[in-house]
Amino acid sequence: MPGPPSTSPVPLKVRARGLDKSFGSHRALRAIDLDIHNGEFLTLLGPSGCGKTTLMRVIAGLETNDGGTVMIDGRDVTHESPRRRGLGMVFQSYSLFPHMSVAENIGYGLKVAGKSKTEIEDRVREMLELISLPHVADRRPKALSGGQQQRVALARALATRPSLLMLDEPLGALDLKLRRQLQAELKRIHRATGMTFLFVTHDQEEALFLSDRIAVMRDGRIEQLDTPENIYRRPANDYVADFVGDVTLLSCGISGRNRRLAVVHDWPNAAPVTIAHPSPFDRFRLVVRPEQVALVPPDGRNGLPANVQEVINEGSTTLVLLKGPAGNQLKARLIGRPNFALHRGAAICAEVRGAEVCLPMEAG
Repeated sequence: MPGPPSTSPVPLKVRARGLDKSFGSHRALRAIDLDIHNGEFLTLLGPSGCGKTTLMRVIAGLETNDGGTVMIDGRDVTHESPRRRGLGMVFQSYSLFPHMSVAENIGYGLKVAGKSKTEIEDRVREMLELISLPHVADRRPKALSGGQQQRVALARALATRPSLLMLDEPLGALDLKLRRQLQAELKRIHRATGMTFLFVTHDQEEALFLSDRIAVMRDGRIEQLDTPENIYRRPANDYVADFVGDVTLLSCGISGRNRRLAVVHDWPNAAPVTIAHPSPFDRFRLVVRPEQVALVPPDGRNGLPANVQEVINEGSTTLVLLKGPAGNQLKARLIGRPNFALHRGAAICAEVRGAEVCLPMEAG
């Protein structure tokens, strides 16, 4: 569950309280509280239909909330139009004006705001340098690649110096290699400008790479709001653990009085698993990431006996899917290859090393 409202001395850019929004009988937002700190990169992460885009649109004023308040820079903007909120928006579709040059596209918002020709030219030049495209100023959008067009759309949104930049799955239409390049560009531009970014995505790896903090959403609620490290290493519940990255949840119980030894239920002939911290629960689900699983020969005295289901080459790593004697599933991610047989059907032992999160059996 999300923690209490922030008491951090970092100034707040956005303070949302009790936000509700329904579309007919569907309740898209359920009494959401959210603080966005000045200058941070905060990501709303979740599957389709969880409410992340609706939350962004309510903060932007593009949707009218049914309850709650939105404050930006200490000013109540709940009933103000998007134009009066001082925001910038970047969408998955680039929405560049095809009849204008790149420079004209970037300077359009400044022109509407009545800025002088000299000021517009200086700012456009600055934005083109920021996105590393000073040589395309006179080109039309159709002469640019998809990645270049998205960078121009970003420059156009930044040109007006918005109070908050909102990005709604802006990289979703790009191929994987270009997407990763643009992720690095976004991170660089965020650091260079010091601006506050609110980003929406369903891509867990993208959120972990880009964000200062992540709000993981489900059914119109924030399940956990935390740093990428804590979201990944210390998930608040089963949903967050399962949604962010590969995970196996092992049903366990403590071994006698030693609360750092876990007996894995329904895994015959398994040795107890050592966990990083004493479990606060007698019965729990142990959160195990693939990189916390090591493979050893089947004659090892420790570990979980299993058979190899699949060996998947991921390039620099190898993902091994395992099945236990009772049909239990487990994943191991290896750097390189072990010095023993690793093929479909091979008998193996899996050792869990470094697992630290125990979730109560009733969580979910």
